Amino acid sequence: MKRNLVAPFLMCLVFTAVLAAEPGKKPSDGTSHEHAYYTYLEESGPFKLMVYSYPAMWREESSCFPLQIAVGLGKTDKKVALRLANFLLIDAAGKESTPQDYKTVLKEYKDGPGDRDFIKQFPMQVGNAFGEYDQIQAEFYPPTNSPALATDVVELPSATWWTGVIYYANAKVGLDGILTLWLEGKDFQPPIAVKFRVPPAKPRKDQKDHVK
Repeated sequence: MKRNLVAPFLMCLVFTAVLAAEPGKKPSDGTSHEHAYYTYLEESGPFKLMVYSYPAMWREESSCFPLQIAVGLGKTDKKVALRLANFLLIDAAGKESTPQDYKTVLKEYKDGPGDRDFIKQFPMQVGNAFGEYDQIQAEFYPPTNSPALATDVVELPSATWWTGVIYYANAKVGLDGILTLWLEGKDFQPPIAVKFRVPPAKPRKDQKDHVK
C-alpha cells in the first residue's frame, strides 16, 4: 500500500517555519517592536530608544504615572545631552505632554517609593539591546530623601546608554490606545519615536501582590 507523504511533509514545513520565527516577535498592531513584555524599542541612526510601560498601569488614578525609558548612543564622534524637555508624549487622541518637573512630582506625587519597589522587583528587560555600551548613572527623579542628586542633564558620550523613570501628568494625556514617545531636540536628528501601549489595569497572577 502506498502511503501519502505529502501531508506529513507540508506539516513538517509549517512546523519548521514556526520554529524559525523570531522568539517573542508578535504581529504588529501599530506599535514599535515589542522587545520584551510591554517594552518597546526603536532605532534611528546612532540612537536607540526603549519604553517600558508596565509600571504606568498601576497609576491611572494618581496625579502622575511613570514610564521607564532607556536611551542608547552608538559609536560616534559626539556626545549628546538628555533633558526632560527632549521627551514629548502624545496620546491616542493627539494630546501632548512634556514630563513633570522634579519639584512638582516631589510635592504632589506620593507613590514614588512604590514605583521604585515595583521596578526593582520587575525591571525592564533590556537584554542585549545596548550590547557592550557603558551605562550612565543619573536620575531626573531621585528618591525623596536625596533631592540633591536630581540632575537636569544626562550626558551620553559615544557607546553609552542610560535608563531612568520619567513622570507625566494623568490630567494631560490618556493611557488608552497607542501612545507615542518622541525623543527630539538639536542633538537628536532625526527625531526618534516609540509607539507603545500601556497594559490594562489587571494584575498578572505573579504580580498582583506587588501593587503599591
